[in-house]
Amino acid sequence: MISKIFLASLYLALVFGLAACAKPEQVIKEESAQSLEAGNPPVEVLPPQTNIPQPTVDEVRTCIDRNFQETVRFQPSGIKNFFAGDFNGDGSQDIAAVVKPIKERLPDINSAVANWMIADPVALAARSLGAEARSVSSKPSVTEEDGSLLAVVHGFGIQGWRDPEARQVYLLKNATGDSLRTVRQGEVGQGGSNDGPMPHLYGDIIQQRLAGESGFLYYTGSGYEWFTPRLYRKELPKRSFH
Repeated sequence: MISKIFLASLYLALVFGLAACAKPEQVIKEESAQSLEAGNPPVEVLPPQTNIPQPTVDEVRTCIDRNFQETVRFQPSGIKNFFAGDFNGDGSQDIAAVVKPIKERLPDINSAVANWMIADPVALAARSLGAEARSVSSKPSVTEEDGSLLAVVHGFGIQGWRDPEARQVYLLKNATGDSLRTVRQGEVGQGGSNDGPMPHLYGDIIQQRLAGESGFLYYTGSGYEWFTPRLYRKELPKRSFH
């Protein structure tokens, strides 16, 4: 009799013990996700944002002045010269605006400790042409001859480029042509005549006509480059970005 009672008690203890140790399914899923993230942390991508208000001139001017420390000037014109989009594909809204460099501030614009990256997207694309690439500078600078530049501010969090913490910024030379507009990533190539190879697109693009050619600016993973079929070669080795 004692043996049976002991066995029954042991059985009940095991049952209740297992029930007490059991975790809700949601907790298990969360811990599993955390474990995967610990082994291979993913790039944080926000869910698609909805009902984002359209940028206003004053908001864009405030953003440009804050990020570029009043070394460039944003001046609205009759032709729209600022464009919102998720250019680097992280789910946070970015802003691109046509600006003019302030000549008296050129030393600050080109400073080695400036918070922005200066790049020439067309020159970067031209490196694929071999001989032409030898004349391309890896560290371009803004000069008095640069009448306009394209300033790009990557967004941060839900507020995007409006957030004061949005500090990843670029100044692009030779990147302001005609009919600039944002094209969403999923709409690139729709209704177009280009059926050739295309670069990998992280996010939305800035389409325009530049020096008489139709093409677009796109984020490469580390900066911005110009795409036209003439300057793009499918056989080029894929570059690694960090």
